[in-house]
Amino acid sequence: MWLLTTDRAELKWFDRPPRKYAILSHVWQKGENGSPEQTFQELWEAARVCVNSGGNPRDLVSPKIRDCCLWAQEHGLELLWIDTCCIDKTNSAELHEAINSMFAWYASATVCYAFLYDVTTREPPNSPDSTFRNSVWFKRGWTLQELIAPKVVIFLSQDWIPIASKHSISDVLEEITGIDAAVLLGTKPLHEVSVARRMSWASKRETTRVEDEAYCLMGIFGVHLPTIYGEGKQAFLRLQEEIMRRIPDTTLFAWGPRGDPVETMVGYRSVFPTSRGTTYIERSCLLAPNAAAFANCSDLQIVSKKIFAAAYAITPHNPSFTVTSHGIQATCPVVHFPSGCTLLLLPCCKAESGTTSLVALILRFQGEGSPWCVGARTLREELKLERRNPGPSASLVERLLARSPAVVSRRSHMDVRCVLLPLGFNFRECLQRPLKQQVQSLIPIWERSYIAYRTEHVLCQDPAPLKDSTPVFQRQPSRSPSYRLFFPEWVILRLGLCGFDVPRISRGSSLDLSAGEHLSIPFFNWVGKEQIRMDLRTEVHPDCSLADGPLVAALWCSILIPSDGAMSLDAQVNIQDGLWGRSSGILDEENFASGSSGVPSLADGEDDIELEAGFVDLWEHSGRKGSKEFFSGSWRFLLTFTRLCDTPGADDAGMRNVYLVDINPSPIET
Repeated sequence: MWLLTTDRAELKWFDRPPRKYAILSHVWQKGENGSPEQTFQELWEAARVCVNSGGNPRDLVSPKIRDCCLWAQEHGLELLWIDTCCIDKTNSAELHEAINSMFAWYASATVCYAFLYDVTTREPPNSPDSTFRNSVWFKRGWTLQELIAPKVVIFLSQDWIPIASKHSISDVLEEITGIDAAVLLGTKPLHEVSVARRMSWASKRETTRVEDEAYCLMGIFGVHLPTIYGEGKQAFLRLQEEIMRRIPDTTLFAWGPRGDPVETMVGYRSVFPTSRGTTYIERSCLLAPNAAAFANCSDLQIVSKKIFAAAYAITPHNPSFTVTSHGIQATCPVVHFPSGCTLLLLPCCKAESGTTSLVALILRFQGEGSPWCVGARTLREELKLERRNPGPSASLVERLLARSPAVVSRRSHMDVRCVLLPLGFNFRECLQRPLKQQVQSLIPIWERSYIAYRTEHVLCQDPAPLKDSTPVFQRQPSRSPSYRLFFPEWVILRLGLCGFDVPRISRGSSLDLSAGEHLSIPFFNWVGKEQIRMDLRTEVHPDCSLADGPLVAALWCSILIPSDGAMSLDAQVNIQDGLWGRSSGILDEENFASGSSGVPSLADGEDDIELEAGFVDLWEHSGRKGSKEFFSGSWRFLLTFTRLCDTPGADDAGMRNVYLVDINPSPIET
């Protein structure tokens, strides 16, 4: 390493760090004439000039280098190291050695002078708005290791006046940087701090070069990397790969947005990051794109193998993560849900306020032959009554309408990457209500999975269907062609707030519909004297993707709108209950409209039943979701069926046709 002599500012080579030397920590800045910091070559040129003139090279160097030499000389130190002028950056081998050895050089220094060019001595450093707290020195990436590594750090103001030492204001430094005071004082070694917490220290710091975001953290984690300027964000990925090889700490993967397990899994949406931008794709990878992703990870800790196994009642093993060309091969406990979602359980936790919550990653399936991705989108829906506020120019009718509250439905989506599981958490709480009755237990099992860790491993859209003249349906025939329709409580509540009564459906109930069966569900609007009927039926047909294939069931839904005509509402109710209840027989639109196919015909004058064109066809090859809009005289209905079990296994055949029914009415403005 090259060192400066403090009396003459001349460069001198040492094969290894000497026993006593000072070191400078500072933020690079341009000189008064706009020139950058003095370099290694410029100091050699100053020494050459002084050889001929007989002067002292220290008089020709910049004020920062000269003042630092004077400070070290006054403290009895003969040697000084400054990163700007003690590294020959034209020599790639020397630059590589210096970057990989810098943490050790700062740790071996007798004293480190932290020069803060933007700090004055007019207020104490612990003042809430002091220039010390707001110094740019605390926002740079390289100064993180320069604060932690040295045993003695003396902070100097812009006038080279001492402000404080690291030991004297360790509590203030912890508030500013988030670094544990015990780490700053040297009483707690770095390896006892979780990887995620160490990453969080650098989450709000910046570097001039993208690659330095990784290189400045090598000493914090005790790893070494080849320095390749020009590789960009690849450097931070290489840093995490090296950490993963050397440190058995899964908090490295627990970055990103978190969510409540029940809320996240119930509202789970297995979406591909189509047109979601780079951020969503980067969040789908196991490794973080930068240190900023760990901003909220300072509360994560490692969990021992025994505690981890006892928490989930599994066999104690050591999780392993290996980089392969197909993704990172992870051997960890997983929990597979009928919705197609999988949780990867990590031996790390969030410990705060006396409570401990274990961390699990949400894995998103990308198809056979593709690695899993991390994270999903969860749907939130909130219903509330809000009073309308008519303007000063509102009419009398608008003012009268404003007296009754309006139903407001707010839907929001949130991208979630990991969930926090309290100790003793029951995974069945994450199931939709109808599935809770069929799934007896969800047990974590040790499993080997491949997870995407680079953006090129992430599929940006659902794979396109095969373009072939022969229709190919990717589905498995249903052995039990029956359907269970689940009407959530909030759907019935929403209809009630809009004035509709659904006497045949109780809140949170479910209805069973067998193949060939016909079921009508009436909706009565007692205020508007309107009646709307939802007709559900099934068809059984051969699997057209296979010759002599087995029978496959499909659910059809139509909306019927009986006009009032000369009939009273009571008469319509009687017809609804008497003629349009459960009956057997397969129906189609023509027969149903004419009253044939097993359904009694209406009397003369009562055949004014209108059938809204269209239906919701929920084939099993595309049947995760189907929706359609229907219109009555004054209402618009958005009817949506969502299959709760996307990818059931062989043991889950009974859950294949469980659908959640969503009915969203909205008045039509005339």
